[in-house]
Amino acid sequence: MEVFVTNVFGRSVTCLIEETWTVQQLKDTYAQELETSSTNWYLMFNGKFLQNQKRILDYDVMQGKSFSLYFTSDSTQSQMQTPKFYQKPNETSRKRTNYSC
Repeated sequence: MEVFVTNVFGRSVTCLIEETWTVQQLKDTYAQELETSSTNWYLMFNGKFLQNQKRILDYDVMQGKSFSLYFTSDSTQSQMQTPKFYQKPNETSRKRTNYSC
């Protein structure tokens, strides 16, 4: 099946995959297309971060759908929950500052 992977810079790559592939296999296919490594990447589909060991089929992906690709400095992907860069800020970091010109 044909799917699209779009990175944060807006570059989209078409990937031909099987629905029985794992998320890691999709990431590796994308990496081969760009001649780079797939470490420190996370894929998102329908508002969910995808786990590397799960199959594409587990996420009900259909032909022609798009995945979003995100980069992170967290290299521990074996037990991925939510990437560190995506954690909700605590209340103290939400203070508003009023600026005037």
